Amino acid sequence: MVIYLNGTSSAGKSTLACELQKQLDLPIFYFSIDTLLYSLPTQIIESLEGKQKHSASMNWVSIFQGYFSCVRALHDTGNIVIADCPVYNEDIYSFYEKNLSSVEQKFVFGVICPLSKLQERELQRKDRVVGLAEKQFKGIHKYLQYDLSMDSSVTDVTTISKELISSLKEKLKF
Repeated sequence: MVIYLNGTSSAGKSTLACELQKQLDLPIFYFSIDTLLYSLPTQIIESLEGKQKHSASMNWVSIFQGYFSCVRALHDTGNIVIADCPVYNEDIYSFYEKNLSSVEQKFVFGVICPLSKLQERELQRKDRVVGLAEKQFKGIHKYLQYDLSMDSSVTDVTTISKELISSLKEKLKF
């Protein structure tokens, strides 16, 4: 099974994923695009966070292709996966489609959040470049069809998680 969380940076996907793991109490992998990015060398991570300059160029196509291939591989080997990678443009959507469109047991959840709240959260965080959420905002809910979506700025994570689990059980009969 794949539970796919889609929303901009700072929308609350990681917090939701952790709450889902806690409430479901099953062996579930939480695999985010950040899982890959945070395995890079410290100096590159700090450059991605805007803390320092780094001369190495990133091959984002291969990173996103690799991410979606990993999610599919985890699923295909019998794992339950909570996947988290913002699908906000055609290229990322094509990687999603190629790897996850045929997954039968999949639940797609939209993490909605107004831009003003995203910007506020970005300023509070120390691990994001300010402006990332705004860059993703315009296209974030354009490509995927959701089984359910909720606004993380007005609903607490526990309630969102309970609603998601209820809908998940209804749709996937697990």
